[in-house]
Amino acid sequence: MFRRVVVASLLLFCCVGNVYAEGEPDAAIHNELRAILKQAENAINSGNYDAMLPVLSKNLRITPIDQEFLANRQDVSNYFKKWFGKGGYL
Repeated sequence: MFRRVVVASLLLFCCVGNVYAEGEPDAAIHNELRAILKQAENAINSGNYDAMLPVLSKNLRITPIDQEFLANRQDVSNYFKKWFGKGGYL
């Protein structure tokens, strides 16, 4: 019985959150941002790092934790391949 109450509560919470998101003034831009995040997440999780390049800024400058400097989109893809791709460090 307790499980059913917890599951029902979670479902209700998720539904209420979605209704609120649709009613917020900036819902359209938030949905666009969620789509960008999802595209980047899917690219990273699938190992197809080039698929996230269209959502990255053309003028990006990134210094990851290892202090390597990434100056363009392709550097980001190469960085992910080097660390997480086939034969990568991790």
